[in-house]
Amino acid sequence: GHDIGDAVLIEFARKINETIRESDMFIRWGGEEFLLVARLFDIEDYHRIAERIRNVISQTKFELDKDLKLNISCTVGGVIYPNSSDLTIDIPWTQLVKLADNALYMGKRQQRNCWVCIDEITEANVLDLIIQQDLEDSVKNKQVAISHSMQRT
Repeated sequence: GHDIGDAVLIEFARKINETIRESDMFIRWGGEEFLLVARLFDIEDYHRIAERIRNVISQTKFELDKDLKLNISCTVGGVIYPNSSDLTIDIPWTQLVKLADNALYMGKRQQRNCWVCIDEITEANVLDLIIQQDLEDSVKNKQVAISHSMQRT
């Protein structure tokens, strides 16, 4: 029910806030979606933060009362910005959120309990198409380059 869901979200947010850096901004975007805005100095920083978040959530037993303990997982989607060799590309905040959302849903469709990151937009002239289509299609068409923690099958 709603009370249990709210308790999970509160504990989830507390765990994430213990995991991220003080300079990072962690925001509830809606429902069970959150945004993390972080200054990165290296693309590997994103991978480390995303994996740390994924690990802390999947390894925590959420104790909601003495009789209810839940194991949950999370899927993380992200986008690096600036993310093009053409640094003149200015992507609005709303489109960055949509790109990160596309990465999140790719992870949910393919595996769950993983992270997916759009590292680079290789064809900025089709940004609107990249935002509208499934990320899998953008990867297949070499319009974006991604990294992820999904297991290969």
